[in-house]
Amino acid sequence: MSKIGTYRLVFISPLLLNCCDEARADIKIVDPHYTLSLSGDWTEEPSTDSEQHTLVSETRAVHVVTSAMGIKARRSQTKMIADNLVKLRLRAEAKAAQIRNLKLVIVEPIVVRQPWGHAVAYYGSDDRGRQFNYSGSVTPTAVISIYGECWTTEKKLGAIMKELIDGFEFAKSAK
Repeated sequence: MSKIGTYRLVFISPLLLNCCDEARADIKIVDPHYTLSLSGDWTEEPSTDSEQHTLVSETRAVHVVTSAMGIKARRSQTKMIADNLVKLRLRAEAKAAQIRNLKLVIVEPIVVRQPWGHAVAYYGSDDRGRQFNYSGSVTPTAVISIYGECWTTEKKLGAIMKELIDGFEFAKSAK
């Protein structure tokens, strides 16, 4: 059975860490709700879900899934949607951990108001050394998610997530 620990997170996110600069090629994901531009050895794996993109970097030893789902909401509803997103994400983490007999530690998720809606973030690890980090955006027109996991350090994953966030741009329709 999994165990999810919660800790109060002060919003000094690992997303603010600097990233290593390596020689690389470029990849660009263009979704109706966002564009993600990355440099390096990133490759996209095939997906049967048109709203989901799976990216892998061998040199970074990381697996990333980005997704976007169009919604129709009022700006005043983005907080409620973000709060529900957190509940759904944590239930999914707990269920996956239970199936795999993992013990999880997840830092208490945060929901932060932004000019375009609300941002959601949490990170954690399991007892087998996997580090994971989730960043989400809820706007009146889309729910956009970036989930990264690796078997290195929290600091390295934070740097990789910063690289992803730096390469991210909302589509005009998602704001």
